Amino acid sequence: MKRFSLLVLVVVVLLGSSFAFGQELSGNLTVWTWSPKSLDAIFPAFQKLHPQVTLEVVPMSHPDTHDKAFTAIATGTGAPDFLTIDSAYIQKFIDQDGLVEMTSFVKPIISKFPGYKVANDSDQNGKIFGVPYDCGPVGFYYQKAIFDKYKLKLPETWEEFITVGKALKKQGIALISVSIAGAAMDASLHGEVGTHALLTQQQGGAYFDKSFAPTLNTKESIAAMKLIKRFVDEGITANVPGGSPEQYKMFMEGKIAGMISAAWYVNVLNNFVDSSSPAFGNWRVAKLPAFTKGGVRASNLGGSELAIPQQTSPEMRKVAMAFIEFACASMEGTKAHADYGEFPAYLPVYPTEIIQKKTFPMLGDQTVYKLFAEITPTVPNTWRIPPQYNEITSIIQAQMNSILTGKVTVEKGLAQAQQEATR
Repeated sequence: MKRFSLLVLVVVVLLGSSFAFGQELSGNLTVWTWSPKSLDAIFPAFQKLHPQVTLEVVPMSHPDTHDKAFTAIATGTGAPDFLTIDSAYIQKFIDQDGLVEMTSFVKPIISKFPGYKVANDSDQNGKIFGVPYDCGPVGFYYQKAIFDKYKLKLPETWEEFITVGKALKKQGIALISVSIAGAAMDASLHGEVGTHALLTQQQGGAYFDKSFAPTLNTKESIAAMKLIKRFVDEGITANVPGGSPEQYKMFMEGKIAGMISAAWYVNVLNNFVDSSSPAFGNWRVAKLPAFTKGGVRASNLGGSELAIPQQTSPEMRKVAMAFIEFACASMEGTKAHADYGEFPAYLPVYPTEIIQKKTFPMLGDQTVYKLFAEITPTVPNTWRIPPQYNEITSIIQAQMNSILTGKVTVEKGLAQAQQEATR
């Protein structure tokens, strides 16, 4: 009897979702996403458990996924059965009453996800409306060949980071890119606003307090902005937008040595750096430098959730929930996700070989997910992303250009941002 019970436990853990285990499910699921390949990678294993279910993945750009979903919710028609939602947008969906509440579904597995992810998927009453799919622990991506050539030591503090940048500057190489031209400012997670956000969070700061009131000129926000401005003033940056063709070209030519970004950037490199480039296989990832020696070296940038629109029929909600649990909270689902190049939010997978031994040729077979698994539990749990988050980042972006071009001081620029945000 004990052997039988153990066997059942192993089957449940390895193969499927507790929600769907033993259920007969059928139907054609539709999903909107800007990351179609990850869901395509997961679905075959799910279909082995539920052969009567099919999945239609509708690929869209990141903006279209959200804009079209908002339109479908507003008009009451046309939404998919489920969709991928950027962490920065889910509170806006919740605020519009556009998603199915999933509290009873998530509660039994709530401890299996980082606390900051669950909090971000919940309203102010603790009701949950999404399941964490991937998270974005941040690291410093760098080209090992460049660091080796000039005998550079990996920086452990931001002061050491600047010292490394100055050494590379003498060789005609930028350490990272920071766009400072008005037309080139990048509001995406690849860009300057994303960098300011992660540096603010690294210090335990946030753009909002517990009541969701904006807090844009805190000491943490000021310190983060001063650091970015110092990168620019010291001349250790390339003035190109993050995620642009110009940046990738400079990567491949060895003119930019590194990038500050999240775990999902592994997938970006896999998609945009040509295998014939000298940069291929030379990328590595290290922990963020700390603001002070021995300080916090962790932050988070982005990530996504899977959620179900209110328009989804009761029967298809069951099918969608079964797939979501398999994708987000099973070993087999998260393995397919990790193999694709995105870092799962499912904590039980972190100690396993799926994460501890996962490598990518782009990163010279470094066990990079092992590093991200170390970083994730140490991310400060202070970050909040209320419905007005994207409007606030646009305000920061506008002031940031003036700050980086020297038109206003850091303190004045952020004070103006705070004033505009609280009008």
